[in-house]
Amino acid sequence: MKRFGALFFLVLILLSCDFDSRLIRKKKRAEKKIYKLTQKYPDLLKTDTIKKEVKVVVSEVKTDTTFLASKADTIYLDKERLHIKYVKIGDTIRLSGKCDADTIIKEVKVPYEKVVIQKPSFWSRILTNLKWILILLSIGLIARFVYKKYRMFV
Repeated sequence: MKRFGALFFLVLILLSCDFDSRLIRKKKRAEKKIYKLTQKYPDLLKTDTIKKEVKVVVSEVKTDTTFLASKADTIYLDKERLHIKYVKIGDTIRLSGKCDADTIIKEVKVPYEKVVIQKPSFWSRILTNLKWILILLSIGLIARFVYKKYRMFV
């Protein structure tokens, strides 16, 4: 019977030490507390904006074509990224065009809400823990009193 009791106690201890479920419970508890605080104090939520640059690369475009005409001449057309060359030799026309690659950078602003966390001051922490400080001091005083009173009898 002692072995069964010891085995049962050992299994109980091993099953109770589940770190993952404990972490999940703590996370849920923290989310509930944050939700309650933001409902009670909406000024804790501040809207902030993330600025992100999005790059769009426009690829290079090339084209070539040939057709027949009557007079010889060469013409170059350049406008920003577009370059066209028109060459006429005899009755053959050679037309080539090129559009240079380009990168378009656009800044996108994404608003999101964040919780502003302020570290409590030393005195505010003392005031929130005042109950525990008083309890510990009273236990210490009682222990000292009992020790002094019963030391005489030992």
